[in-house]
Amino acid sequence: MDATLEKVRILHVEDNPGDALLLKVELDEAFGPSFASSGKKAPAWDLTCVHNCREAKARLAKGGIDVVLLDLNLPDGNGLEIVRQITLAAPKTSIVILSGRAESEHASDVLRNGVQDYLVKGKADGGQIWRAIRFAVERQKVRNHDIRDLDQSQEGFKALMEMSIDGLAVFRDGVILAANWAFEKTLGYAAGETVGKPLAFFCDPEYAAYFQSQLQRAAETPMVVFGRKKDGGGVNLEFRAKSCLYEGAPAQVLGLRDITTRKKEEEVFLQRAYQDPVTGLPNRFLFFDRLNMTLQQAARVGGRVGLMFLDLDRFKLVNDSLGHQVGDELIRAVALRLQGVIGETDTLARIGGDEFTLLLAGLQETEQALQMARRILEALSKPFQLQRHELHVSASIGISFYPEDAPDSEKLLQRADMAMYRAKDRGRSNYQAYHDSMNASSVDRLEMENSLFKAMDRGEFSLCYQPQTDLATGRVVGLEALLRWNHPTQGAISPSVFVPLAEETGLIIPLGQWVIQKACAQAKAWQDKGLPPVRVSVNLSGAQFIKHTLPFLIDKVLKEVGLDPKFLEFELTESIAMRNPAFTLAVLRELTEVVKVRIALDDFGIAYSSLGYLKDFPIHSLKIDRSFVSDLGMGTKDEAIVEAIMVLARNLGLEVVVEGVENEAQMGFLRKHPGIIIQGYFLHPPLSEQEVEVLLGKQP
Repeated sequence: MDATLEKVRILHVEDNPGDALLLKVELDEAFGPSFASSGKKAPAWDLTCVHNCREAKARLAKGGIDVVLLDLNLPDGNGLEIVRQITLAAPKTSIVILSGRAESEHASDVLRNGVQDYLVKGKADGGQIWRAIRFAVERQKVRNHDIRDLDQSQEGFKALMEMSIDGLAVFRDGVILAANWAFEKTLGYAAGETVGKPLAFFCDPEYAAYFQSQLQRAAETPMVVFGRKKDGGGVNLEFRAKSCLYEGAPAQVLGLRDITTRKKEEEVFLQRAYQDPVTGLPNRFLFFDRLNMTLQQAARVGGRVGLMFLDLDRFKLVNDSLGHQVGDELIRAVALRLQGVIGETDTLARIGGDEFTLLLAGLQETEQALQMARRILEALSKPFQLQRHELHVSASIGISFYPEDAPDSEKLLQRADMAMYRAKDRGRSNYQAYHDSMNASSVDRLEMENSLFKAMDRGEFSLCYQPQTDLATGRVVGLEALLRWNHPTQGAISPSVFVPLAEETGLIIPLGQWVIQKACAQAKAWQDKGLPPVRVSVNLSGAQFIKHTLPFLIDKVLKEVGLDPKFLEFELTESIAMRNPAFTLAVLRELTEVVKVRIALDDFGIAYSSLGYLKDFPIHSLKIDRSFVSDLGMGTKDEAIVEAIMVLARNLGLEVVVEGVENEAQMGFLRKHPGIIIQGYFLHPPLSEQEVEVLLGKQP
């Protein structure tokens, strides 16, 4: 068979130089020393590489190319459009896709549009690529040959039939006159067994009439029928017919190919195109199909439809701290739990990440959807046990209704999404039904998000510093750096508004790094002016803490500004620390033992207090949450809690910082415990850089 391919001229259309070089290496290796030792003659090829579709068409216009190896993602086009352009430029040249894109829709589309084969980069070696090239070129040679002229050379006709890897049969009046080995092998017959048999004999009876009509038309467009092998087994057959002369008389030649495997692959492609690979649920595409059909039916009969948009709360932290494998397991577990709650006629889908949608058709009243939301939240309230981790997951659910909230699927989903964000704003782990006021608030949120991204570039952020005072000496021993945003039109925006938004958008990472840089530089600047050195405390967000590069970035900043690490402290909330205690312990040890900064455990007492982990964590101080401080001096139980925390900290050798001290009653209680540090408006509000400089200059 290789005798027909003395030298194959290959045009490789690839914009990545590394991939182009890799192809040449793979082909060379496929026919290297190990191949030569087999005694076979290595095939020859001429490989030309171009970098885009324009260059490919220019090269094809010169002729002399046997096969195009085509990437589907080029600088001047992609996908099916690229295939169409190459086909128009060289309609008689075979095309093999060699692409990094393994998406099912692209594979099935291009295979249906004349491409000979579809290979994915990194999943096909040199030998497999060469086989695809060889088969593609041979198929194309058969297709390009004008069989009507072959009566001038019957020997050439027979040679062509034997050479073809596709099945070929010559027939007249519906009876087979000659057939090649590939035709008979495809149908499970021995050599010569098909001669004299009627063609319709090989076709499943259900397709017989269609098959005969297409043969009479001598259609050159590929057709597909379901055939029968000699042993009765079914086979999917692609065929095309052409008129010809055989032994001096009119006849027809039938090209036949077994596409059973390809059909199965296409079915898998279609399944993957509409199914979420992690959960097996319908994906976004299938969900929208069902949603559109449901809305059309509701419009005809006057029905009512409910749509839920469900987003898992803080799922990103699970992925980032425990890894994507645990994250996928959690998504699967959530999907199973949701499927156990919904009704048989409801459609649950995963539309991406940690987002699910639920379609409720045929609703009679709003309360049905609200009851479903309550059942879902209750089902998710129970912990998940995954890989020795006990995970607690909640969800925020937004609900919209057709036809009152939106007339079409896109707006219906958009408004359920708005309601879901309102549920998050209300504290998460709850549900909200859409109402018109949310549309306005959603626009405001989007505008603030856009302003937030521009704020850093515009220099709208600044730091102020709230002093921490040693109650025994009256000296300022620390300064907590507090982030402020001065919006150009709205003025000062509360951190409680923009910090959660920065965390959701991911801006908290660069913003947090800016705070560390700014606070360290300012602390060093005060020292350089001869002011008494005090430590500066910086708050760490959960997103910052789980970044594996955090210790390196902190160490880098300290060295750049020349600040001694003992003057830098990081405040970590107890809730963040206890999400993954083992991970927390590893990071804290690196920060305290390698980088040598201080660590304070913030908001102590309100989250997941675990004394067992507290003794292991390398921390320097506890910050008592302000919720325990507000009623000090009034004889409440909070006083006993605060005293217990002080005793605990003293026994563990930890410093105690009491924040939120705002009145004389609170100070009266705290003066009984002089070995603590006070922070709050009663002594000092947050101060500007200049005000801190004046304060430190007055230090005793």
